[in-house]
Amino acid sequence: MTRKIWQVLMFHPQHAVLDNVLANGEAEGYQLSRVTNPMDCLNTLDQQVWDLLLVPACLEDGSEAADIIALVRRHGYDGSIAVLSELPHATQVSRALQVGATDYLLIPFGHTHLGQLVQRIMQTSQSCSSMVAKAPQSKQLLQLAQRVAQTDASVLINGESGTGKEVLASFIHNASPRSQAPFVAINCAAIPETMIESILFGHAKGAFTGASSAQPGKLEIANGGTLLLDEIAELPLGLQTKLLRVLQEKEVERLGSHQKINLDIRVLAATNQDLEKAVAEGRFRADLYYRLNVFPLCCASLRDRTEDIIPLAKHLLKRHMMLGQESTHFTDSAKRALTAYTWPGNVRELENIIQRALVMSHGCLIRAQDLMLPGQPLVTEPESTPLMSWLP
Repeated sequence: MTRKIWQVLMFHPQHAVLDNVLANGEAEGYQLSRVTNPMDCLNTLDQQVWDLLLVPACLEDGSEAADIIALVRRHGYDGSIAVLSELPHATQVSRALQVGATDYLLIPFGHTHLGQLVQRIMQTSQSCSSMVAKAPQSKQLLQLAQRVAQTDASVLINGESGTGKEVLASFIHNASPRSQAPFVAINCAAIPETMIESILFGHAKGAFTGASSAQPGKLEIANGGTLLLDEIAELPLGLQTKLLRVLQEKEVERLGSHQKINLDIRVLAATNQDLEKAVAEGRFRADLYYRLNVFPLCCASLRDRTEDIIPLAKHLLKRHMMLGQESTHFTDSAKRALTAYTWPGNVRELENIIQRALVMSHGCLIRAQDLMLPGQPLVTEPESTPLMSWLP
């Protein structure tokens, strides 16, 4: 199978240390072209599809990467952007990352360094298929997730039920160097307390009544990969102590066995509760909390990121369309209704509404009444919708 050669456009004024990356890129998975001024950059962006745009942290006229990013986005470029920076320009890089840059690269660098950047962004882009981020806070969350994915740091994901915490955890795994290893998720609230220990740690044959054969636990199954402990606040205190010991010693014993199994796992945890409050109330161990909360991320509620609602609705619509429904679209009134609703159930509720609307819709349009949103009046009269509003 022929691998994809990424098309990379570098906009940077003449800089001697960059000359050595103009050749030999294909061996690293990219083909590099270069322009030296903003107008040539915009014109070149129009000529073909570019996978990655490299921009300088700052220019001699006082403009910086954040300004360049805003310019190319207005021009219609929606691909990945990385910033080329020297050490004194950390402030400009930070601002660029806040407005949508994917990564950065310090000057001087060689073609292998650029190749590593391209591979990292390519892996991240491939894992973004399940992520929709149009609201500013969603973009910032995705950028933070991309950064922490490259490390083995423990991540604690907080957010209301249905905000997509497991989707974010899966994104972190897929964007990480462990992406080819297992991703194992366990919902601590959905398992009877009497079974959690066996499911987490596994058991030996005869460890308890009914244990007719040895079984690996989730920790062992996730070895080499990533373990997500969803609803971690529901884990009983006794098991919190045992889990902390396993994470600290990086080894586990199956129930009924004294054989130690070495572990190499990356741990992600998620909760819809305030763990600091749970620690203060004695419901959650402080040492486990600090062990998990190395890098905190927060999934905002859908009502606080309204810019994501319509893109998410379109994404979910495509996911649940059946044969013959490929041309189905939302009318303007449906979009207004979706945006006006408060979404107490967040993305999970939105997905249910979209599935219901596909059942209720007639023809290729989903109207406001097809959504059947709670508290919103049913509109029964036909609505006149311009043809352009049917387009995705």
